[in-house]
Amino acid sequence: MSMSNPITHPFVSAVLDGVNTGFVRPSDWNEPHVVGVGGSVAAGVLPVIGYTRVTPVGNVGAGASDLMAYDVPANALAVDGDFLEILALGVLYQPCLLSCFFGTAEIFSRTMPSGMRSWRLEGALWRLGATSQMSQVKVLVASASTWVEETISVLQMTEDLSAPVTLKIVVDGTADDDLVQHLFRVIVSAAP
Repeated sequence: MSMSNPITHPFVSAVLDGVNTGFVRPSDWNEPHVVGVGGSVAAGVLPVIGYTRVTPVGNVGAGASDLMAYDVPANALAVDGDFLEILALGVLYQPCLLSCFFGTAEIFSRTMPSGMRSWRLEGALWRLGATSQMSQVKVLVASASTWVEETISVLQMTEDLSAPVTLKIVVDGTADDDLVQHLFRVIVSAAP
């Protein structure tokens, strides 16, 4: 999959370039830039697939509830080293179990403590092979004013990347809205 479109800035700088060619100079901004999906970063193409959801969703009743999810397209992680970045944010009202799944693999799971207000899950997942991936996920929890706890999970998975794979946040709670997710952002990028 390769899509690229040249973009030329409507503003052209009249400022003359300085003598140091190691810095971005005004003439660099006057050049057309290619932005798209596919190719390589070195060639000036930004190979990115992005997804963001900001509609809040909370767990429902006792038991496990899927909150936000993104289906990573088949072959989006096509080359060894291709990776995705994950960011999820929300509010914690009651202790519960927070998990993150990539396909059938639970790449993170943690009992969220009482007395906390906010949570932030951030992580990366990268392709090692057609059916081999590695992930690193970190979760921070905060009291009313300070980030106080951190948990890190590192895991190797064996999902088939030739088919879509669902990345999702799951909460196992005891009552409605024990945990509410406010943001889910996934960025899939090609290996540099």
